[in-house]
Amino acid sequence: LEAADKLLVLSKASSKLSFIDPETMTVLASVPTGPSPHEVCITSDGKLAVVADYGAVAPGNTLSVFDMASMEK
Repeated sequence: LEAADKLLVLSKASSKLSFIDPETMTVLASVPTGPSPHEVCITSDGKLAVVADYGAVAPGNTLSVFDMASMEK
C-alpha cells in the first residue's frame, strides 16, 4: 500500500503506532512509540509519520519518526 492508503492509529495506553489497511481493517504493523503518544502527522511527501510523545508521568518533549514505506522507526 502507498502511504495515502494506510490508516494510522495511536494507542496511548500501549505506546504504539499501528498501520492499518482501511479496506480490510488488517493491522499491517504495530510499532512502539515514545511514552503516551498523542498526535501523528504525515509529511507532505508521504514518506514519514511523526508522532508527538506526550510523556508517561510529566509532559514529554520527544518525537518518534517512522518510515511510511517500511513502517519502522
